[in-house]
Amino acid sequence: MGIVTALTSSFSVNLILTCIVMFSAPIILNYTVFTSVPSYGFQAVGLCLFFLAFCVGCFISYHSSTSYCDRYKMKLILGKGLTQGIVTLLVYVIVFWIGFFKSPFIDIGGDTLFSNSIGEAFFVGMTNIIFMIKNHFASQSEGCKMSGKEASKAYKNIEKDLDSREKPTPPEKITMTA
Repeated sequence: MGIVTALTSSFSVNLILTCIVMFSAPIILNYTVFTSVPSYGFQAVGLCLFFLAFCVGCFISYHSSTSYCDRYKMKLILGKGLTQGIVTLLVYVIVFWIGFFKSPFIDIGGDTLFSNSIGEAFFVGMTNIIFMIKNHFASQSEGCKMSGKEASKAYKNIEKDLDSREKPTPPEKITMTA
């Protein structure tokens, strides 16, 4: 497997997207929202993180299903996105309110907006990587399942293609007489 193939596989694309978006989102949001709207900053950042995680989860589900079998199920995509968004919001709330989780980052960088943001980004990003892996493989297996009617139609198409092939002519038999 070449490097280009490995980097452009569905799993790699989903992993890179998740890392870039979900590790940088809390840092960027904290610096933009908490400095401009400090009274409602927590709610705004939480809502933005929920929306971003929802969109990332939907994209991962859609991308992995279509790259695996060129099919997708909208109900599955929305369910996976909603689950990822809710869990991301829950992790953000827990990390924001319980300082124990951010204490290693605060001990190193001090109790600043940057070190708090790094701690939140770490936990939100790692949680989303876990959900990305689960979402990727579950979407491939669940999104590509066929109903009985679809499977029978596909089977009939395969049979039709096999029946329409040209039959090879048998080679001539040569008989030897002595």
